[in-house]
Amino acid sequence: MAIWFHGTTKENADIILENGFKAGTFFGKHLEDSIHMGGDCVFEVFFEKSPTEYWEYVCPEAIPKTKIRSLIGYSPKVSFHSDQVDYEIKKIHIKEDYDDQVVICGTCRGRGQMENYPPLTRWSEREKVTVCDDCNGHGARTIDGSDIYDHKR
Repeated sequence: MAIWFHGTTKENADIILENGFKAGTFFGKHLEDSIHMGGDCVFEVFFEKSPTEYWEYVCPEAIPKTKIRSLIGYSPKVSFHSDQVDYEIKKIHIKEDYDDQVVICGTCRGRGQMENYPPLTRWSEREKVTVCDDCNGHGARTIDGSDIYDHKR
């Protein structure tokens, strides 16, 4: 027997409760992965046995709503966040993805938003944030001044 997790939005949770899960749905072995990757509404789903040894599983068939053990809403609160660690991670990603054609924005130091605001997170689109004017919220800029997403990798 195994319990796996699926994180999603409130809107999608209502649909899943009504219809079950579609084929191709992602499940996580760990609660924190499902919250981070999917959303703050997390299903606990019963499987007869663990479907894989890996941390993530894509179910090839639909799963009926009768396999849902529970739906739990989480409201994560950031108690500590290191801008310096974010900065170091962003430097590595930019070097790997763009070589020397893109640099970290000096105004926001890679945050993508102005000081005195909480850090951007994966789900930040749910809240209003004040993005950095110099990098348009990307946290990085191309050397030639073009938009970072127009830059060829």
